Amino acid sequence: MLLHLCSNLINMNKSITFSKVIKAGFLAGLISAAINTIWNQLGILIMNISGLPKGFSVAVVMSSILPVLLASIIYFILIRNFTRGYLLYMFLGVSFMLLSNFPAFEATLPDGTPTPANFALLVIPMHFVAGLSALYLIPLKTRNTNKTNIEI
Repeated sequence: MLLHLCSNLINMNKSITFSKVIKAGFLAGLISAAINTIWNQLGILIMNISGLPKGFSVAVVMSSILPVLLASIIYFILIRNFTRGYLLYMFLGVSFMLLSNFPAFEATLPDGTPTPANFALLVIPMHFVAGLSALYLIPLKTRNTNKTNIEI
């Protein structure tokens, strides 16, 4: 009975549409962009971070939306083509979310300028916000809302 419930969660609906997944990804991206923008402004003030490149706020917004939107496309492909697509999406998403934090510890930014003090404390939470929104909101907003009988 519990196995049946887990099986329903793992074998997601194959009738999922691309437009529904893109809308969910865009919504998740907008939510993560809003949270990350607020954190960016608060973090800069609280931690007294200076020396960020020009346009860093725009980069925060774009880096919050685009990867989540890409994650929604990957979610669609995995759900439609693999029996355990949901589990594969979760594994890849968690792995990427964790691995994406390593560049925060580099001595220089991609533009060659030195990394400001406390930069990692500013950007690592942003990576988790974007990653968790992709992992939680995309499956949540695209799941089948039809009522099914689940035995426990």
